[in-house]
Amino acid sequence: MFVRHCIYSVVVLFVSACASHAPIDSTDIKLTAFWVNQSAGQIENLNNHLASRFAPIIVPDQPQVSYNRVGKPVAAYNEDGEEQISVSAEQPVFYFQQRDFSTDQASYTNLIYRMHFEGTPFYHLTSGDNVGLFVIVTINAQKHPVLITTVHTCGCYLAFTPTQYMPADAFPKHWDETGQQVYGQSLPSLLQWSGNDARPIIMLEDGTHRVRDIQIISTAHAKSAMHQADTAIEAMAALKRLPLGSGNTSFFITEGDDKGYVKGSNKPWEFLFMSWWALDINIGVDKDYGDASKTGVLFYTDLNPKNREASDMWPFARFLHYWGWRL
Repeated sequence: MFVRHCIYSVVVLFVSACASHAPIDSTDIKLTAFWVNQSAGQIENLNNHLASRFAPIIVPDQPQVSYNRVGKPVAAYNEDGEEQISVSAEQPVFYFQQRDFSTDQASYTNLIYRMHFEGTPFYHLTSGDNVGLFVIVTINAQKHPVLITTVHTCGCYLAFTPTQYMPADAFPKHWDETGQQVYGQSLPSLLQWSGNDARPIIMLEDGTHRVRDIQIISTAHAKSAMHQADTAIEAMAALKRLPLGSGNTSFFITEGDDKGYVKGSNKPWEFLFMSWWALDINIGVDKDYGDASKTGVLFYTDLNPKNREASDMWPFARFLHYWGWRL
């Protein structure tokens, strides 16, 4: 992974001056955590128990700053009667989708959580509005969590964090059991998941929403140690019918050359510094996640143009194989 993204890493580290942080002390009473209660409302046609059972706990740095808080995409008309899409930091929502996939060895289920933020400040390489993050929890047939995949909704900063339920022969070759470096962030290389109320707790960096640590915590411990920001959970499809006036609109562009990209998610610095060598004028722009023939956009995770289709995250079994996992 490092070799394939080395140029990207250098640019990010130079422009954003990102650095590793010490793990967060989850007993710090001042932390604000966004998570879904087990009693979350029904999600149409989906297993609500699984959706809430494995939902991540998101802990941002500097939560008093609105752009660090999980929000809700909203639509409105501006003074000129034009559609305006933004993310409200006052209404935290996780968007959820459940999807099964199979490999040559077994069948799995992806529990896909998508969340969005107001934006990233102008002094970061990834500056832009309506930015987002995916947390994907892969569970096996026994409902054991095998792998946590995190990636920004533009396809960048991909990270894999396995649990003890990952088969020993499924790890990528030369996997470092002592830890991993992901674009300047130190993440664990293995998580120990135990207990019926265990959840992944994911710490995010101020401004960039970079994942800077992942741990496993019980909800009982989290409730006693942190301020809980009650977070709603909605079906992923809700992003394509945001209320607007007497009707609705999509969070994504629905036609033209930019079909599938998040409305209002321009990335000026990435366009300036990266588009010319990545051969993508929409480099870094947040996008829809699905079958590219339907969404209009490929959710690639490798900047090398020749590897875009192979690194597309939608066909998840192929995506894992591309990155060296042998589930």
